[in-house]
Amino acid sequence: MNQLIRNTLRKGLYTSNIIRSFALKLGLIKTDLKSPHLGHLSLYNEYYLRGAAQKEETLFLFSIIKMVRPSIIVEFGFSRGHGSLNFLYAMDHDSKLYSYDISDIAKEIATSTFNDFTNFKYIHKSMLDFLPEDIDNNKIDFLYMDAVVDNDSLNFDTFEKILPNLSENAILAVHDSGTWQKKHFHEFHKEYTVKHGGKGWISDEEYQPRPNQRKFVNRVMEKYQDFEIIHLHSERTIRCGITLLQKRKFLKTASKENDQLTHELSLN
Repeated sequence: MNQLIRNTLRKGLYTSNIIRSFALKLGLIKTDLKSPHLGHLSLYNEYYLRGAAQKEETLFLFSIIKMVRPSIIVEFGFSRGHGSLNFLYAMDHDSKLYSYDISDIAKEIATSTFNDFTNFKYIHKSMLDFLPEDIDNNKIDFLYMDAVVDNDSLNFDTFEKILPNLSENAILAVHDSGTWQKKHFHEFHKEYTVKHGGKGWISDEEYQPRPNQRKFVNRVMEKYQDFEIIHLHSERTIRCGITLLQKRKFLKTASKENDQLTHELSLN
C-alpha cells in the first residue's frame, strides 16, 4: 500500500504543475534552488522571426549560460536587445556582457532600455573594429555571433582578430547556421524566401536563410581543426540553428600512479 501511495504521489509531482506548486508551498519538496527567471521568453517567437533567436534557441542559450557560468560574454549583433536580455537574466551578477552593433536603433534601445543593467556595456562599432580595451582587456568566456553580415569574410576576419582574447575554455556560438525545410514553412518563411531571392535554396526542399554564417563556420572548420564543432540544427521543425565551437582539449584525469594509490587506499 505504501508503495502504491508513493507511486501515485510521484506521478502527480511529475505530471501536474498544481501538485508541484502545492508540494513546494508545504515544504514537501526539499530544494535550495530558486526557479530561473524565464518570464522574458514570452517576448520571443518560435516561427515569425524579427532579428531574434527563436524561443527554443533562446531557452537553450539561457541554459548554457546558467550551466557554464561564464564571467565575460561578448555579443556581436545587439539588434533590438533580445539576445542581451536573455543573457542578462541568465548571467551571474558579477559577470559582464559586452554587446556590439552599428545600428542607430540598437544604440537607442541599448541606452534607453538597458541603462539600469550595471553589468552590461553597449559598444557602438563594427565587430571588425574590436579592441581588447572595449572589453576592459578581459578574456572572453562566451562569444555569441549573431550579426547580419554581407559576406563571410567579416565574420572570419573578426574571429581571427578576437582569437587571442578568448579564454582557455571559451565557447563560441554562431546563430543562423541552420536551414529551413520547405515542408515546415509558414507564410512568413514563404515571404522571406521571395524577398531575399533564390540564392538561399540548397535544393527544392531546403533553404539557408543566412548563407554567410554557414560559409563562416565552414572556413573555421577548414583552417582551425583544433576546434570541436557541434551543429544544433533540425529537419523536423523550422530551426535557424546554432553552431557551437570550443577548442579541443583532453579532460584531466588522475595519473596511473594516483589511480593505483587511490585503489590501494580504498582497500585499507
